[in-house]
Amino acid sequence: MNHRALDIGWYQRPFPGELICGDKAGAFTSAGGCWLVLADGLGHGRKANEAAAKAVSIVEHVAELGARLVDPPSGTPISTACVSLPALFSAINERMRETVGAAVCIAHVSQENGVVRSAGVGNALMRRIGSSDTRMVCRDGIVGQLSQRRTGPMPVEFVLVPGDLLLLTSDGVIDRFGTAEYPGLLSQPAATVARTVVEKYSKTNDDACCLALRYTP
Repeated sequence: MNHRALDIGWYQRPFPGELICGDKAGAFTSAGGCWLVLADGLGHGRKANEAAAKAVSIVEHVAELGARLVDPPSGTPISTACVSLPALFSAINERMRETVGAAVCIAHVSQENGVVRSAGVGNALMRRIGSSDTRMVCRDGIVGQLSQRRTGPMPVEFVLVPGDLLLLTSDGVIDRFGTAEYPGLLSQPAATVARTVVEKYSKTNDDACCLALRYTP
């Protein structure tokens, strides 16, 4: 998938022996940027897939509405033109109550200036590779099982520079690799990177998913 200034691809592999993957990712254009989401449903198989798909579909709906990302506490999710990441996570949590739940990582990337705002809950990981190698670990918890008293995860903000690679991975991917182990990491198309990461660095006892974005203004 190619947006202006953004090269995006993702790849997922089900738990060995399963036909359906419990991990799911997506990328959706909206309001001058792109929403990225990766969800890792609890467990494996159909129920995990349903939970992950629910999280991804809600982010897709927000993108279709053209919702503009704002800083908390402004904005209410789903029904208005503005949304904050904590409010969006609160809405996803409530709409996933009847599922097994999932780890969810969400980011919004500006096509114009490379500003990334991200947040996550559960055992997913976001990693920037290029100008720096930075890991952004999600807050503990399972979306769909969070207490209403708990506030949504606070966003992390940083800026991509040309050539930077952003990776979102489920915990089925081992993240201990870099350009030394994978020389094409900073040069290959995002779709190739996502597939290679899953094929080379995934665990054999879990679903695995990787979403890759390269900033190319």
